[in-house]
Amino acid sequence: MRGVLAANLLAAVLILPLSRAAADDETCPTERVVATVDSVTGDAAKTHLKRAPAPSDTKGAGESSEGPVTRDTRICYGDRLEVGPEAVVTLETTKGKRHIGGSYDPVFQAPEASDAVSPGAQSYLGSLYHNIFKKSGLTVYATGRGFEQCRPQEEEPLPLVPLDRMSETRQRIGADLREIVAAWKPSAPPRTVRTTLRGRNGNAIAEAETCDGAHMTLPLRPGDLHLNDVLTLEIADNHGQRLNYNLVVVPPNELPNPPAALPSQWLIAAWRLAAGPPDTRIDSIARLQSAPPDALVARKISDAVWGDSKF
Repeated sequence: MRGVLAANLLAAVLILPLSRAAADDETCPTERVVATVDSVTGDAAKTHLKRAPAPSDTKGAGESSEGPVTRDTRICYGDRLEVGPEAVVTLETTKGKRHIGGSYDPVFQAPEASDAVSPGAQSYLGSLYHNIFKKSGLTVYATGRGFEQCRPQEEEPLPLVPLDRMSETRQRIGADLREIVAAWKPSAPPRTVRTTLRGRNGNAIAEAETCDGAHMTLPLRPGDLHLNDVLTLEIADNHGQRLNYNLVVVPPNELPNPPAALPSQWLIAAWRLAAGPPDTRIDSIARLQSAPPDALVARKISDAVWGDSKF
């Protein structure tokens, strides 16, 4: 019940501006978006978007057509965008900007979805994350993996500070996690930061280092996590500043679940980040990374986390 109330409260306080994106909620719900239209130049009448049938369409009605695209139009799994030589459409995707039409490829065929989400869950997630999705552009923060050759720093950076949503230093993580993601507030100039996950005996389970990022990923191997273990996640820079988190390993089914059934771990993690308890944030950030590579909303939520944006 607390989860339902928290989610309803969050949805109520979000002011959803009237926009093309809002109108797209029914035909292209938030969690199915793979691209959005960043701009249209030239003759917009020469653009044509063919919508794929909704996952709930069991009548085999086939593709439904939609007219010319405009800025902020959403493109979902299975959709097909066709643009003539008289126009150029710039798309925002998880792989950066993509140009369609003009002298570029005349067709953008969105990939097919790997799972389906109920209509109730669609509107639920759309309410939680509508404001994030309205922000233009993707901010990418480098992820440290392994160890890098870092240059000596000439300036001392700002203090090493946790993200606002990561102020709870005792966290619960599921025993099924495949990686841990450590993050802190981005600051300038860049700094060398090393992250170490230590077991209950102080042994290093995983380590990584970054020179200019604000988060890093620590891959886990089968058998690294044991129920009821309390692990230590150490985040330390080369100026002696340090952040520590205690991670309690729990059965995955003990973590909170949303009131609306969701078919994948990254969607459940998205709900926990917006409406779940603060001691499940490290687990949620890690599970969010399991989203399909084309899932634009998952990328935007991650970017909002790295940038310490509010949602």
